[in-house]
Amino acid sequence: MSKHNDRHKYESLVLKGFRAPETEIKPLGTRLLENPSDYEARFQLLGYYSGKQYSDKAAAKKLATITLWLIDNMPDCGVIEHWGCTDRGIDQAAYEELKRHWLAQIEANSQNVRVIGCAAAYLAQQDKELAEKLYQHAIALEPTTSDWSRELAWLLGRGGPERALDALNAMREAIRKEPEQNQQYYMLDDLAELAFNAGKLEEASEAAHKCLSLAFTFGQDWNDGNAIHNANSILGRIALKKGDIETAKKHLALAGNTSGSPQLNSFGPEMTLAEELFAVGEIESVVAYLEACKKFWSSDCEQGALDRGIAQIRSGEVPNFAHKFADYKCDREIDCDHD
Repeated sequence: MSKHNDRHKYESLVLKGFRAPETEIKPLGTRLLENPSDYEARFQLLGYYSGKQYSDKAAAKKLATITLWLIDNMPDCGVIEHWGCTDRGIDQAAYEELKRHWLAQIEANSQNVRVIGCAAAYLAQQDKELAEKLYQHAIALEPTTSDWSRELAWLLGRGGPERALDALNAMREAIRKEPEQNQQYYMLDDLAELAFNAGKLEEASEAAHKCLSLAFTFGQDWNDGNAIHNANSILGRIALKKGDIETAKKHLALAGNTSGSPQLNSFGPEMTLAEELFAVGEIESVVAYLEACKKFWSSDCEQGALDRGIAQIRSGEVPNFAHKFADYKCDREIDCDHD
């Protein structure tokens, strides 16, 4: 069990490792061999190998080994579930071994909501049914806490149309339980999207407008860029669903008119509204949106991906909106700095 419980420190170390040059990795590995409890070295290596597992089988093996120790010794550290996930498509045996160790921790710590929540988040991508049960258990352990209802909503939101209403209900519960308005603010764009997916257009519109009304009211908040981007994306989709193309185009432009956020700067812009407007022939609006997104999706690779999408649109092709033109990133014949 973790004696440190300082998630932000651990995340900083992971990000440092993710960005580390290869020359720094061997000394970190030596440190870890000499002292397996050297968590500073371990978290940096976790970040480094997490970024390499899809292109390097040896890195995937090392990631699994590093993660296994963390599950056994620091299961509540709060970063394994985001950075230590072994894709079962890459190494089925390694994933099953990691899962077995999580199950052992769940059994040994059945009343420890932190361990239960971390296990659920780790398993959510590849064992959704088990993750759902774990989140329900966490809710039973802490029924008045918003965190677990929010996490459950995110999980169910990936379950397709048949779980859309369940996801919406879970997010409603999360917001109802949350006493702090700024914390509610962080969930409103999700509420808007989940309501839209469940066919509750009025509720989606209300949540999106409330989200926009709260932007920039809590000082310089990291979520403001998300609020502007995501809420306008949903409002545009609502307008388009009602046949109001001009309003949809205005919201697409507003969605692109943001300086970004930690999420937008890394994972990139929402593309659904752009794709839907492209499908009805609104080419110039979509191109303008992609150009605007260069303000926050700004690395050479990301701008190259956006340029590829624009070029495909201009040449009459149908670009890969769903994966943010990821075919650019995977084409090694093009000068791309994406790992």
